[in-house]
Amino acid sequence: MLEDIWNAKISIDFEQYIFSDSLVGKEFLSALSVKAAEGVRVRMLLDMYGSYSLYYDVQRLIQLKQRRVEIIFFNPIAKWRVDNFFHYFSRRDHRKLLIVDSKIVHMGSAGVSQEMSNWEEANLRLELRGMANPELLSSFVLSFNKLWQATLRGRFSSKVFNLPIGRDLNYITSTPRIGKRKVHQILTKAVRRAKKSVYLVTPYFVPTERLQFALFRALRRGLDVRLLIPKNSDSHFVDLATREYARSLLRRGAKVALVPLISHGKYCIIDENWALLGSANMDNLSLLNNYEHAIVGTNPDFVGPLTANFLEFANIANTLTPKPKTTSFKDKLLGIISRSIHRFL
Repeated sequence: MLEDIWNAKISIDFEQYIFSDSLVGKEFLSALSVKAAEGVRVRMLLDMYGSYSLYYDVQRLIQLKQRRVEIIFFNPIAKWRVDNFFHYFSRRDHRKLLIVDSKIVHMGSAGVSQEMSNWEEANLRLELRGMANPELLSSFVLSFNKLWQATLRGRFSSKVFNLPIGRDLNYITSTPRIGKRKVHQILTKAVRRAKKSVYLVTPYFVPTERLQFALFRALRRGLDVRLLIPKNSDSHFVDLATREYARSLLRRGAKVALVPLISHGKYCIIDENWALLGSANMDNLSLLNNYEHAIVGTNPDFVGPLTANFLEFANIANTLTPKPKTTSFKDKLLGIISRSIHRFL
């Protein structure tokens, strides 16, 4: 990503949920500032909650704007606005996107924070080469511009996209509005139509009722359902909910394994010939309440590496036990509390 930023000639559009001015964040801000000073148009669209440390760093923001970096924050909410407290956890821009010169795109799961530097991510890089049709990547530009303009006006965009970006690949976007949660719709439909196997990779697994029931039905049909989750994510509270739902699959015949590192990638492989990769965790918060996006399709150059990545993780993972070996009183209490708010996790 940094290499492509340094090579930019015309424009850089950068969208992130988590961005902190830490070691790796400083590298990005330095590169973006230099390119802006060279005349490259640099736009940064950051989620206020995920990037709150930069949002409250007024001096840093002044410096960036003086260096001609355009930066705005999605859905800003003051800390004291208790009436909108739950908006911190919903209607967030959870997408991760970098567009360079309208011909190179990076998207996937990776945020920009030093704390995440040792996490395993799943990102996709697309590049137009030679006589490739420039319209193929225009959907990313359209999507970024739509959300950028809505954020400038202080509004929530309701526009969603489902556009072809190449051979057997589509770019889809999702909003929290009913009927426009496209990532959730397409993922659930793919699981329902699966004939042989369903492979899932996610750092947090608190599925919607529809996705959970689709997975239960897949198991009743005798499909090979496998779930890979990290042994420990960055949230112990969410881990308790994740294990509860993972064991519900395990009891029904799924294979659930724990990866011994923070695997933050989010993707699904159906029948080893269709895949979805994007920014959405397989939880209620991402699938129903946030702005998300994904790449979907059957292109073998897309599905093949993801399948290889899944099998590589499966080889180093440990099988989840049907019952927890030991559960502390604190974890039992947290587990009971978490059940009432799974809809918001």
